[in-house]
Amino acid sequence: MFKAEEWENFGLITINSNLIYSIIDVLLGGRRGQTAVRIEGRPYTTIETNLVKRMVEVVLADAELAFKPLSPVKFNIDRLETNPRFAAISRPANAAILVRLRIDMEDRGGTIELLLPYATIEPIRDVLLQMFMGEKFGRDPTWEGHLATEMGQAEIAVDAVLYEAPLPLRQIMKLDVGDTLMLELKSDAPVIVRCGDVTLTEGRMGRVGDRVAVRVGKPLRNNTRHVRDRRRGRQPDGGTVTNGFGVIIEMLVAILLALTIAYCISLNRRLKLLKADEQSLRATISELVTATEFAERAIAGLKLTVEECESGLGARLRSADRFTAELDRSIAAGSDLLDRLARIVVAGGGAIPQAPPARPSPRQVAEAPRGAQAVAAAAQAFAERLRLKVHGLAA
Repeated sequence: MFKAEEWENFGLITINSNLIYSIIDVLLGGRRGQTAVRIEGRPYTTIETNLVKRMVEVVLADAELAFKPLSPVKFNIDRLETNPRFAAISRPANAAILVRLRIDMEDRGGTIELLLPYATIEPIRDVLLQMFMGEKFGRDPTWEGHLATEMGQAEIAVDAVLYEAPLPLRQIMKLDVGDTLMLELKSDAPVIVRCGDVTLTEGRMGRVGDRVAVRVGKPLRNNTRHVRDRRRGRQPDGGTVTNGFGVIIEMLVAILLALTIAYCISLNRRLKLLKADEQSLRATISELVTATEFAERAIAGLKLTVEECESGLGARLRSADRFTAELDRSIAAGSDLLDRLARIVVAGGGAIPQAPPARPSPRQVAEAPRGAQAVAAAAQAFAERLRLKVHGLAA
């Protein structure tokens, strides 16, 4: 990822792994005719990362030279990412410009891709929309100087107006040769110098040799107010014609200009807040990506733990099955032993009780012979303990 300092936005350069390993192989003395093979799953080493960074700096320097005729810009590397999820500079639906370059070095090579979102090139959008190189918008010093030169050499007609007055058409139609028009002004009245309808200055009428001349009495550049005053004329009824409509228009323009300035100030504040929100959003996205990575690692550990539990539980179940089979064999052997003891007791003249209690009572001990009772009680206690043990393991 790189940042365009003058445009205040980011761009992206992606380099194919084949090109990376090809350049590293060439720079580190690899043989010709051998294709660089990437070892899958192995991350890039520090040497490989530094070489790729140097190559990106060279590409960005050439990009700066390419954009210099349009707009001077400085591309600085922001960071290097090997995981595409951490190299997000724009939304997937946003428009962008993709430049794909192919580099071949004998029988090796790869591709470089330069991605510039529309938001990044927005500051030079007007320049990119030019029809040809060198076209300029707004003020052009060369054209301005040429126009000033041509205007300085232009010829214009200047009128020296001594007197103006509205006359009725009837009086004009009665004019004849020899009639005298009385001018309502004094001999030292100023003469108005005009170009068309624009008053330029005032002067005094005189004579130079055998020609009538006018001496300029006021400067041309400081006569704006004088020109406005001279635009006032006389109506036929004797009233003055004022330019109040122009004053109203100028007031409206001033009000609109003030509103525009206020709106620009408000818009500037909103843009600053939007940029601050953009930085916080980027930080949030980075934290979300990190949390997602941690969650994936935790899920992988949980799956491994579940697999280990399943394998351990299966082993324990198989061990329990073997132990149950051994208990069944022990119970069968105990039952066989109990039957043998019963037959021995019967052969000795004793009697086996139908409902064997947990412990023999004193009356049964007195009735049965002493030797037979001892053997029967021992056999019964052994059978009872074996039965309780089996029930305990089953529970």
